Amino acid sequence: MLTKFGFPHKFLRIAFCVCLCVCVFACIGRSSVNAERAGQMTSDRAAVHRILVAYETAWNKHDVRGFAKLFSSTADFTNVRGAASHGRLAIERAHKSLFVHLFQKSHQTVTGISIRFLRPDVAAAEVRWTMIGATNADGTPRPITHGLRALVLTKENGEWQIEIFHNMELLPKAAGVNGKPTNRVKVSQ
Repeated sequence: MLTKFGFPHKFLRIAFCVCLCVCVFACIGRSSVNAERAGQMTSDRAAVHRILVAYETAWNKHDVRGFAKLFSSTADFTNVRGAASHGRLAIERAHKSLFVHLFQKSHQTVTGISIRFLRPDVAAAEVRWTMIGATNADGTPRPITHGLRALVLTKENGEWQIEIFHNMELLPKAAGVNGKPTNRVKVSQ
C-alpha cells in the first residue's frame, strides 16, 4: 500500500525509525558532552576551592614561598591598605617581612567561600575570613579582624592560579556574626 506521497508504508516506518534513532543518539551525545562539561566544572570548582584553602594554610604556616606559589607570575595583589604588588616575586617580597613581624603569630580562618565561573578557564571568588594574633607596628595586639578577599583565578596549562587579588577589612557591622554580613548596601547610579 502506498502513502499519498507515493511511498510504501514500510519505507515511512523505516525512515521514521532512522530519524528517531538519529535524534536519540544526538540527545545522548549532547547529554554526555554536557555531563562531561559538568564533570569538568565540578573538577575545576574543587581545584579553585583547593587554591583558596591552600592560601589559608600557607598564611597560617607563615610560608611565604607556598603563599606566593598560589599566584601567577603576572598577578596583581592589593592589600587591605591599598598597597599593590605586581607579579609573584613582588608579592613574595612584600609578604616576607610581614610574616616575620606583623603577622608572625596571626591565624586566619575562612568563614565563607563563593565561586563563580566567568568562563571555563576564569573564576571569580569571594572569601570571607577572620584573623587573630596580628600586631600593630609597635607590637601591640590587633583586635580580631574580619575581612573579604575578592579574587580572579585563571587556568593555564591545566593549573589554576590567582591572577587578581583584592583584600579588604570589613567594618564590624558589615562583618556581622561569624563573618556573615548583616546587611547589604545597594549602590544606585
